[in-house]
Amino acid sequence: MIEYKNSSVIGHAVAFAIIFLLLYGSCFAENLENEALFRRGLTQFQQGKYVSARLDFNEIITDRPASTRIPPSYMMLSKSFYNLGDYNNAESTALSLRKLYPESPYSKWALYMIAACRFRLGEIESAISNLAILVRSAKDETLKSHAIGALRFSILPATDPDTFYSVLKNNGIDRSAIESAELRGTDKEPLFASQPVVDWEAQPIIKIGLLTPLTGIDSDKGRELLNGVSAALSNYPEIDGIPVELMVEDTESSPIQAILKTRKLTNEGVDVIIGPVFGGPTIMAAMESNASGIPFLAPTATDVGIPLIGPFVFQLNQTPVAKAEALADFAAGTLGFTASAIIASEDTWGDTVSKRFKQEFEKKGGKVLSAEYFKPSGNVYNYNEQIINIREHAPETIASAESLVVFGYGNTFSDTLFIKPDLEIFPLRLKPVDTIDCVLISAESKEAVRIASQIVEYKINAFFLGDSDWSTENISEELVLILDGSYFISSMNDQADNLGSSYFKDDFRLKKFELLSFVERKGYDACAILIHCLAQGARSPDALVKKLATVRDFYGLSSRFTIDPETRTNMAVDFVQLKDGEIVKVYHNSASSNNK
Repeated sequence: MIEYKNSSVIGHAVAFAIIFLLLYGSCFAENLENEALFRRGLTQFQQGKYVSARLDFNEIITDRPASTRIPPSYMMLSKSFYNLGDYNNAESTALSLRKLYPESPYSKWALYMIAACRFRLGEIESAISNLAILVRSAKDETLKSHAIGALRFSILPATDPDTFYSVLKNNGIDRSAIESAELRGTDKEPLFASQPVVDWEAQPIIKIGLLTPLTGIDSDKGRELLNGVSAALSNYPEIDGIPVELMVEDTESSPIQAILKTRKLTNEGVDVIIGPVFGGPTIMAAMESNASGIPFLAPTATDVGIPLIGPFVFQLNQTPVAKAEALADFAAGTLGFTASAIIASEDTWGDTVSKRFKQEFEKKGGKVLSAEYFKPSGNVYNYNEQIINIREHAPETIASAESLVVFGYGNTFSDTLFIKPDLEIFPLRLKPVDTIDCVLISAESKEAVRIASQIVEYKINAFFLGDSDWSTENISEELVLILDGSYFISSMNDQADNLGSSYFKDDFRLKKFELLSFVERKGYDACAILIHCLAQGARSPDALVKKLATVRDFYGLSSRFTIDPETRTNMAVDFVQLKDGEIVKVYHNSASSNNK
């Protein structure tokens, strides 16, 4: 019996040992994997590849809850967001670190990160207060030195001294503690310093990188972008005697591939990058390019705020915000309109245009009487409800006394009354409405024609405004009949004698101009602007960025370009009028006042 018990104990011990080794081995392997992932993220971060670093640190936090690398991963994730210019996410990540791991040594450094984010977001007093806490309480002398250095050498020069010292006093920090600080290498932490430009050496060839979706769902547009850029370069195999090479990478219609292909182009030493086409991949590529210190031109994306990614990013296509503001200025300022209505597509673009136009138009003394939305309807062309609402909000038309009896329908007069809920009954006898100056239609050109047609049928006598190009679709006869007199934003130029078009041979323009799609023209223009800057001697990333910011009244095939040096966006918006079947240029907005 004793022998049996001993063998049983030994068996259990062996089984326990095996289980322990399996579990320990599994944990050990997992820790090794976590460590490898963390170190890869650090390497990516040190190489300036912040998007890739962010993905690695985020995986540790979200998918590996038992990892000991979670607190430092929060810290590095916050710094990755910060270096991408996403200060809000950087701050929220640092706040999460302090909340979840208050005893971690990284918690105090997270407060320093929060102060840096507040500083970048313009919340100066909050930044001072957070740094003062560190000066007062941090036991880590390196951290305290960073906090004092940031206060003395970064924040003080950027704010009012009285306010600065007042906030410090309220936080128990004596003025002398800051004034006695000396500038040392570790004091001016890069989080508060200006972002450095990458080291650059001139190469014997100018390398222009093009990101474009040649495969996948966006491949048609991708080939158009390639056509446009290639066409612009066809007359420029070299610039000032330096050969030019176009290096094309297929983004495969994927944001992830946009990141990877951007990284490939930067590793191959491109001087500048153009592309891709749509917003998602463009944003991803712009972040990677900016992190590498390579100038980036977004020719077609319209997402608001793309240049906020960083100082190397430029947006050449107008955003819905820019178009809406220009439309409001044009309608209220140039045309003198005071009463308007809006009918817009029920999507992000239409909503942005509608709200910003209303805000700016009313700021200039006008009144938006009604703002209506429609869902892009495919083959259903009925906008009755929206147009009736516009009529009802219009001021009363001056008419004979007997027709001014209103039955709660605004401009649905007694002699033309119809049953409102039954939208199939067409209002054959509606009195004309003459008290709306203009109707802004935010829609694609074919849908705009259908909407305008019904507005006319409902006897609303107003000018039409368009936030997109209505001049290039193959609907010319219907367009002229319905939209004659309309004003809209131009997206095609034919200014043969202006800067920009001079880059292109006349025979090319004569043969190809009418065949170029919108994306082709935008790609063409992006490359032409780049050639213009390179031909003036701008080769380094810093020089290219400075030269791009000085572009004024550059006429390309798609539009005029005036780059705002602060926002790095194209602020030039030109208006044309459809008049007797002709497209007539009628207006230069305020951006043209900066002519040089």
